[in-house]
Amino acid sequence: MTKILALIIFPALSALGINFVLYHALASGFANKVFFEECAKIDNPYRLPYTDFPIVNQGLCVLISLFHSTFDPSVYPFMIWFMATTAPIVAFIALEARRQNRKAPFMVKNSTITGLLMQTLSFAFTLPLYWMFSVTSGVISTRPSAGDNSTRTVSKSYAQAVFFAILLGLVVPTVCMLNFQTPYATLAWQPFPAYVAIVQSLYLTIAGSSSGSGYAWIRALYVSCFIANAYVHVSLILPQINDLQTLQNLFVPTEALIDIAKPGPAHALHMIQWDAYIGLGSSILATFWFAKSVGQFIGLLLWTSVAVPALGPGAAFSAAALWRESSLHSGSVRNNRKGRH
Repeated sequence: MTKILALIIFPALSALGINFVLYHALASGFANKVFFEECAKIDNPYRLPYTDFPIVNQGLCVLISLFHSTFDPSVYPFMIWFMATTAPIVAFIALEARRQNRKAPFMVKNSTITGLLMQTLSFAFTLPLYWMFSVTSGVISTRPSAGDNSTRTVSKSYAQAVFFAILLGLVVPTVCMLNFQTPYATLAWQPFPAYVAIVQSLYLTIAGSSSGSGYAWIRALYVSCFIANAYVHVSLILPQINDLQTLQNLFVPTEALIDIAKPGPAHALHMIQWDAYIGLGSSILATFWFAKSVGQFIGLLLWTSVAVPALGPGAAFSAAALWRESSLHSGSVRNNRKGRH
């Protein structure tokens, strides 16, 4: 029954993602305006010689223009908030690909492909499909795999590789993009899923393999994501707690098309709001499938209802993902507890 729900809910969310993120940009006239008018101008500061093909440079100009609109003061705080939330989700996707699970579907086994789809077709379209495949295949479950512990755990070397890949392949490029705010820094950020894959491969080549449990490294990764997301969320919300209008403008999207006469930042905010909410919403929703009992489901539901508004969805997801890992690595967790006594 729960798999049937996943087959209904997640594709619907993916369709909403296409509608609000991609269709709205086209239907409002914003995408055409930027491509055919603004980026058609050779002197546009975002139309640089990225490649030897003018039409490609014009298309990249649209992408860079959109991202640089998010650097406007009216949008930038939300952009930082959104970027922070990507870390635990990308970490989850990378870790799942490292589990030796034969029944894992293509999107789960191939984290780089999934990441590049998120970058090209949006978080809002891709993540619901990722969670649909995770749920319907059963790989999202914390239940032990009969007679095969290898499908549940991640080795120490793989966990270390993912830890450093998230740090060097995602966090560093993101900080550089947000800090430098130059066209080339923004363009360099786009293929970050490839950087994550490259760092993992390099680390495993240099450090070699280890058969020990990777739970300690996974815990450090999710705890770091939790702290970072909680800090960003609270530091953004708390100073504006008495200014509900500002918070509404920043966090509450409209369902209507944005008027073409409005400036680029208004269109950019509309796109990334829906991209964030549908992508993050589907991820939070997927955590309910971590439960293997009614009690655990209620616990996750209560945690989500409190943590999302108080600490942010990124922190809420990080904690839920860490709890799942503690179940999957139950043997390692028990051994660690015994070692303290």
